[in-house]
Amino acid sequence: MPQTPVYYELIILGTLMGGQFHGYLIAKIVQNILGPYQKLSKGRLYPLLMKLEKGGLIAAEPVSEQPESRSHIPSRRFRLTEAGRTQFHALMIDTTSYLGEYQRIFLQKVAYFSFLRPEERLHLIEHYVGYCQSLVSYGSGRAEELAQSGMKSPISMTNAQLTDLLTGMQHKIRQWQQELLWAEELREQIKATIHSSASPDDEIGI
Repeated sequence: MPQTPVYYELIILGTLMGGQFHGYLIAKIVQNILGPYQKLSKGRLYPLLMKLEKGGLIAAEPVSEQPESRSHIPSRRFRLTEAGRTQFHALMIDTTSYLGEYQRIFLQKVAYFSFLRPEERLHLIEHYVGYCQSLVSYGSGRAEELAQSGMKSPISMTNAQLTDLLTGMQHKIRQWQQELLWAEELREQIKATIHSSASPDDEIGI
């Protein structure tokens, strides 16, 4: 599944939030996230790194080379700039863009939750709970509508085709129901974190 450039940008900036990395290590991290069935070529990654560098979001630092291992050490290492940190935060709290593939983007955001305040994490999770609910509702409505219309549907289908279609739709609905349960559990964890970090004075209203 092709990914929007913002997905790779989020990974790169999120990775550099943890320190400085060579380009080859950034590529390895991105590939590990993508998994075995998607490939990120150097022809796609390095132009993106250069774009981020040109935009002032990251900066390249020269690496001090040891003479005995000169041929094995990359020449540059990337670090995040203040503008990059600002952009990373903006990408993290954005809940309106790229909704068509937001499930994958949200999961990546969860990996970087430690860089957000608990209240910001809760905001993102609340949005994702609503996102999952809307997809469950939409899928259930469409499946019910299709089941009721049956052979009267404008799309000509046999009973067997209709059954197969509903089987796939119901499976997708169950997937989103499970995703919703996970998001609700995550929400309770964050709420507990916020509650436990509140001072005794805050809890009794002093």
